[in-house]
Amino acid sequence: MSAETITIKLDAHAYEEEKLCDSVFDQPPFYGINGPEIMEPLSKCRGMAFQLTYDAATTFADVMKHALSEIWNGEEIDPGRTQYAFLARGERFFVCNESRSFASMLKYLDPDYTGCVTFCALISCDAGEVEGIYPLRFFFRSHEAGKHHVPHVHVRDAGHCYDASVRIADGEVIAGYLPSRFAKLAKQQILSEQKYYYKCWNTMTDGLVVDLNHHFGFIQY
Repeated sequence: MSAETITIKLDAHAYEEEKLCDSVFDQPPFYGINGPEIMEPLSKCRGMAFQLTYDAATTFADVMKHALSEIWNGEEIDPGRTQYAFLARGERFFVCNESRSFASMLKYLDPDYTGCVTFCALISCDAGEVEGIYPLRFFFRSHEAGKHHVPHVHVRDAGHCYDASVRIADGEVIAGYLPSRFAKLAKQQILSEQKYYYKCWNTMTDGLVVDLNHHFGFIQY
């Protein structure tokens, strides 16, 4: 086939706890665990488009390389928490074989023959689960700036029936609900490993960083 031109539209979405949290793109500097060096380029690329000239020899690897160059302004950046996919008719398609011909798959990526294909970056904002005590799960969410205003850890039972935010300073529930036996267990765990949970808060979230030396009395001001 002779060379042809198509429009590649760039998009980006963020998710946390299996839910979209695209607000992180619109509220700098609250970029969460990923940081502005990753989130700002993704934020700027949303809605952008570029023209791609392709032929029968053009592979998905070629297209993705071009798209990533547009997103990251030509720099070779590998944000490990980011996946890339193509969107069509509300479906998300991941490319398993990047050596495959781009032209041969256009009927799936542009089924309505619009002359436009959407390339999307998907970035995780999950901070992840941390040490807890059965049957409770303890985890942090990276996008915490402005929420509850104090360092806290999220606690959820193994059956996903109860969910609460528990203040690290005293182990008290400040949002959500835990039955008394779970609340007592969570409080005991947090107070017994308080320094650990403060360190998790400092490294996993975008909230205010706690001065641990001062908090634990090693340095007085």
